[in-house]
Amino acid sequence: MPPDSQQRKIIIVDDEWQSAIIRAVRRRLEDEGWSAVVIQPETNWSPGDEFELATMYAIEEERPDGVLLDVRFGEHQDDRFRGLAILQNIVERFPK
Repeated sequence: MPPDSQQRKIIIVDDEWQSAIIRAVRRRLEDEGWSAVVIQPETNWSPGDEFELATMYAIEEERPDGVLLDVRFGEHQDDRFRGLAILQNIVERFPK
């Protein structure tokens, strides 16, 4: 744990949040002293819309040190590079 006794936090945003890769990344982060919050879908909206809303809410609530963000969400053409739009929204709303 960092010297200030406050655990560092990372938000993981990926539409394959149940995959072995995401579980391995989360374990590794936690082994390195990070608290990893994985965004999980709660509705049947378009994956891009759902993940964007959930990500922005999580950043507001959790105040993470960083975000690991997938670029592509789902198979629909409109969601192809939705992660880049989410990133732009994050940078605009949370420039630090």
